[in-house]
Amino acid sequence: MRDLWPFLKLFAGHRWRMALGASLMLVTLAAGIGLLGLSGWFITGSALAGLGLGAAGFNIFTPSAGIRAAALVRTAGRYAERTVNHEATFRLLADMRSWLFAKAMPLDAGQVARLTGGDLLTRLTADIDALDNLYLRVVAPSVVALLTAVGVLVPLGWIDPMVALVTVALMLAAGVGVPVLAERLGSATGGELVTLGASLRTRAVDGIQGLADLRAFAADGRQLEAISSDTDALIARQRRMSSITGLSAALTMLVSGAAVWLALVLVVGEVERGDVEGPMAALVVFVVMAVFEAVAPLPLAYQYLGRTRAAARRLLEIAETVPQVRDPATPVAPPTEFTLRFEDVDFGHGGNPVLSDLDLELPQGRTTVLLGPSGVGKSTIANLALRLIDPDAGRVTLGGVDLRDLRQEDLHALMAHVSQGTHLFAADIRENLLMGRRDASNDDLWDALEVVRMADFVEGLPDGILTWSGENGVLLSGGQARRVALARALLKNAPVLVLDEPTEGLDAATEAALMRELRPRLAGRTVLLITHRESMLADTDIVWRMAEGPVLSARS
Repeated sequence: MRDLWPFLKLFAGHRWRMALGASLMLVTLAAGIGLLGLSGWFITGSALAGLGLGAAGFNIFTPSAGIRAAALVRTAGRYAERTVNHEATFRLLADMRSWLFAKAMPLDAGQVARLTGGDLLTRLTADIDALDNLYLRVVAPSVVALLTAVGVLVPLGWIDPMVALVTVALMLAAGVGVPVLAERLGSATGGELVTLGASLRTRAVDGIQGLADLRAFAADGRQLEAISSDTDALIARQRRMSSITGLSAALTMLVSGAAVWLALVLVVGEVERGDVEGPMAALVVFVVMAVFEAVAPLPLAYQYLGRTRAAARRLLEIAETVPQVRDPATPVAPPTEFTLRFEDVDFGHGGNPVLSDLDLELPQGRTTVLLGPSGVGKSTIANLALRLIDPDAGRVTLGGVDLRDLRQEDLHALMAHVSQGTHLFAADIRENLLMGRRDASNDDLWDALEVVRMADFVEGLPDGILTWSGENGVLLSGGQARRVALARALLKNAPVLVLDEPTEGLDAATEAALMRELRPRLAGRTVLLITHRESMLADTDIVWRMAEGPVLSARS
């Protein structure tokens, strides 16, 4: 249960709604038991009265009213119970997604990169959905079954102790023994369902996202074979789970049937001896039959508990990952001066050094170009400046303040960034721009588009600025997506601007025109411009050249 405990603690926020749902479940079950028991008593009493074998003046009105009341309560209770319990479950799942997202947000890019997009999506959706089994099918029904057993079998013990004793034994078999057996039989297969489901979704997502490359390398057939293999394996596990479900349902039916048969045998003898009247004997038998409804859902719920635990473990892999970049215990106030300095900074990946003894200053109000080929650490410097990663040694300061002494929220409020892997959200162009500044006016948006030479293009689209950009900007070209991201960064009006290959994907003429429009907007800001293009050096304040080994500086 250790894997499930963190999720059980999330129940606290919905305890009253869950308690109401469980109470309605109990009331509905009690109404069903009362309906069946009272109906048996009433039908038997009516039959005996009609044959002249029952009590004179048999009252048909009161019990018939009770039967109708029980039927109405059962129907209304079932509807209310489903409504309340599903509402509680959906709210709980939503909270779990928010909780997991909040746990994942502080992780750095390297920690998140270990998860593929498809696998991360599966954890946020299918794995969390698998936890609906926990409350809706395990916790609430188990509690209700226990309360029902006590609430029915104790009074039954006063009426017929022997029948109650037999029913207790067989309810333990059906409500404990069969679920335990189902859980053990289904535990490993349930875990495999989660693993195979995640693999299948990951392959499907990767196949769709990389379809062009798969076709270019004639590898789409191999991808389909892998998907087909995962599908066959998943179906085989589902078939096994169906077999376990059939077995547990048969055992539950066998045990409940045995309980009814034994109860019937016992009460018939008691009727013959005159210890129990016929209507009461019928009531006892029908109550025994109905009470097993309380334990009937448990085998299926516990059969899939292994799947729930496997999903919980996958979620805890994210939730229990310790962020490498954390806020300080006592943060300092944000600086009011924005010179960025790297002081004796070392950084490496997996024991391989990327930067060593780096000393670099980016003065406020000036544009510093970092020039060099791919793989020499330019993007690493950008990530250190944004504090997406921390140095192994040395420090990075902004206005003399160590970035590790600032809250990340405060630091990022002072910075705007255009990354090398530009990301646009699955929204329209306007919504993507507003990520930079939510209160930006339409004039502000069009002004930013003018600066990045995108205004004419966007204006010519059928839906203009409301044109859908697609997932990760797939409906725009690479250069267009990068310019939208640059416009978004400009809208933020941050005093520090980090631009990583901002003109990648643009031809020379468009690049030159964009830079002419952009340079006046960079005035007064601390700008780090990363590039491998010599054409970007014109009219820049400071140029740092990077190569394999030390950083070399040259001023222009």
